[in-house]
Amino acid sequence: MGLVLGSFYNVVGLRVPKHQSILHPPSHCMSCGHNLSGSDLIPVLSYFLSKGRCRYCHVKVSALYPMIEASTAILFWAAYSAIGWSWELIAAWAIISLLVIIFVSDVHYMLIPDRVLVFFMPLFLVLRLWASPFEFWWQPFLGGAVGFIIPFAVAVVSRGNMGGGDIKLFLLLGLLLGWKGV
Repeated sequence: MGLVLGSFYNVVGLRVPKHQSILHPPSHCMSCGHNLSGSDLIPVLSYFLSKGRCRYCHVKVSALYPMIEASTAILFWAAYSAIGWSWELIAAWAIISLLVIIFVSDVHYMLIPDRVLVFFMPLFLVLRLWASPFEFWWQPFLGGAVGFIIPFAVAVVSRGNMGGGDIKLFLLLGLLLGWKGV
């Protein structure tokens, strides 16, 4: 599951910042534009079978693709190993998913897309208010406030050397992790 989702997170992290659909067009070579076949889309394995090159135009493909796929799989497995089956595992997989997508877009564009953060916000709230709540209902909101205030203060003091995406990301992390965790 982590390998397949890691492959999808590459698509999300590359397309969302450019305001492109994550569904259409289908996966294609970034150089020649050729649509990739099913055998080109096997996470990690396709990269090594094609020797890290496009099968159609032979341009080198970034090693970041299989690294993201493998890293996502390893992180999902590590979370399961540490937590076991529970709502906390779903929360861990959600935060891993968010951070992997953000990593991809940040590496390529130095940008944390608002649309990604907005997608994860209701999921984090449902997890914390219903599925795996803190002891008190207000703890995720306090976490979000602390998560927002600290990086916002850093941005003000540093005169904008911390971006707005980072501030919004920490607000979101505060919702899921609570004020102590963030």
